[in-house]
Amino acid sequence: MFGIGPSELLVICCVALVFIRPKDLPAVLGRLGRLYARLRASCRELSASRDQILDELRAAADRAEAMDLAASPRAAADRGSPGFPEPEAGNEGIPPGRGPSGALEGSTPGLESPTRAR
Repeated sequence: MFGIGPSELLVICCVALVFIRPKDLPAVLGRLGRLYARLRASCRELSASRDQILDELRAAADRAEAMDLAASPRAAADRGSPGFPEPEAGNEGIPPGRGPSGALEGSTPGLESPTRAR
């Protein structure tokens, strides 16, 4: 219960007895109980709304994915690679944007970038 142990709860009760008169204590505890019940009901409602929204989003994502797969059979094969192009024949080990020598395409051989020269 909120990480409050029995000893802390006892101290809270003693302080409440000092600041709240004993004859008013039942009314205050009743109000606190009703407030706590309303708070729990609000939390349950909020959780249910969140779960409903997440279910709707998942269903919409599933429908979009199904439409995407139905529209393009190639999309099913691309699902395993997150947006990387297929390597060309003979260039399997070279990252995209680099030539056969491994240098950046369009760069002058032997000339390094300013960040690498440091």
